[in-house]
Amino acid sequence: MDGKALKQKLKQTGISFAEIARKLNVNPQSLTSIFNGIDVKSGTIEKLSAILKIPIRYFYEDYDGDMITPIDLTQAEKANPNIAGTVTPERVKILTKEIEFLKKTIEQNEILLREKDRVIGLYNLMLKERLGSSSDISKI
Repeated sequence: MDGKALKQKLKQTGISFAEIARKLNVNPQSLTSIFNGIDVKSGTIEKLSAILKIPIRYFYEDYDGDMITPIDLTQAEKANPNIAGTVTPERVKILTKEIEFLKKTIEQNEILLREKDRVIGLYNLMLKERLGSSSDISKI
């Protein structure tokens, strides 16, 4: 991620750059240097994620809000009255994006697991053929 894109993402949080610099324990000029950089270090993005309590995926391009279906905040408040007044629409949007990202990650991991099982099965077949059909693979 470049500094310009990071600056845009941070603007969307509504937190002032002075406050972000303070939380990062850097002076505002250092933050400006980060924004002028061609490639922001992943460690910087991780720190921002932690101190701002924003999912790290929020900072990356593939975390696109256009694909998210908005949640009716009143429904969430009815389901859990304790959250009334504590959840902002922006926070709901961020959490919804994170849920969508996690769903995609789970789907991708399930595909990888199925492929892993298929490859293991193929290797077991090849091993049986090499050792002979009477060999017990589990003893290897």
